[in-house]
Amino acid sequence: RFISGLDAQLTMAEIANELQLENILYSRTGDDSLEPTTVRLIEGIQVNLDLTGRHSEGIVAFRVRRNPDPIDLGKVEHYNPEDYLEPILKSRNGTVEIKRGEHYLFATKEVLRMPGHLNAELKRTSHIGIRGDMHFAGFIDPFFTGDLVLEIKHDEIENVVLEGDEIPISTIHLF
Repeated sequence: RFISGLDAQLTMAEIANELQLENILYSRTGDDSLEPTTVRLIEGIQVNLDLTGRHSEGIVAFRVRRNPDPIDLGKVEHYNPEDYLEPILKSRNGTVEIKRGEHYLFATKEVLRMPGHLNAELKRTSHIGIRGDMHFAGFIDPFFTGDLVLEIKHDEIENVVLEGDEIPISTIHLF
């Protein structure tokens, strides 16, 4: 990737212009097809945690297990993912509890389709109001299509309960 100047990040006006040319965010319908979704521009393109479990048999997250056996990268299709990740189901009252110091993997509610002429960075932002790195940011390559997966942990004294179908968690900054 080649850039000119100190900051190649698109301004909010440039992002709005890009969105008029090509949609970037989609939501899943009941039959798992994709349809364009409303894009909220708040210091970038806002994405939300999906806490419905609607498209994943009720699984809303995975908790990373502590001290699993090491992985031998030379072994293909050898390991059971549940030896390393514990599926977290949405509770009957519609909440998900995340425990202090534990690491979780959540997917975004939105599906992203990155155009070939852009790439992006997922910024560490959260509007939930809890202290600590809510997720660890990453980069999104041109032509990427799929769910964004966020690694989340928090540093509050008490466990945190997330509730609702979607939680604003991060923004995507385009380059």
